[in-house]
Amino acid sequence: MTVKNHHTLKQLLSLAKTEKDKHLAVRMQVVALAKQDLTCPAIVAMTGYCRRTVQRWIARYNQYGIKVLKDEPRGGRPIKLPIGRYEQFCARVDAGPNPSDRTATLYGRDIQQILDKEFGVVYTLDGVYKLLHRLG
Repeated sequence: MTVKNHHTLKQLLSLAKTEKDKHLAVRMQVVALAKQDLTCPAIVAMTGYCRRTVQRWIARYNQYGIKVLKDEPRGGRPIKLPIGRYEQFCARVDAGPNPSDRTATLYGRDIQQILDKEFGVVYTLDGVYKLLHRLG
């Protein structure tokens, strides 16, 4: 497979190693494999991705570089807690429990109640954990 010289092999591997987005890191590694003159069937055998996917990643990299290997935002359910209130929510959770919380440690159910009472949004317990993960 032909790969354009947007980056050297060493740069690609270094970028893939430090990339936090695991999907993007894998795509960079696939480009690095192609840059080492491996054939598409060899890359498919090594990675388990289908031939068309590997070819599409290489073609997109050749045309636009690494930026287009990143996942595009997908549609889905709109967020409940407005983005402008994330910082306030994080500060509230980081501050720990208030005396009115009647607990020594904030657990998922406690945070679920805080979101309902103080922020006016209702989350499922699973949604609370996903929100906490998303906000770090």
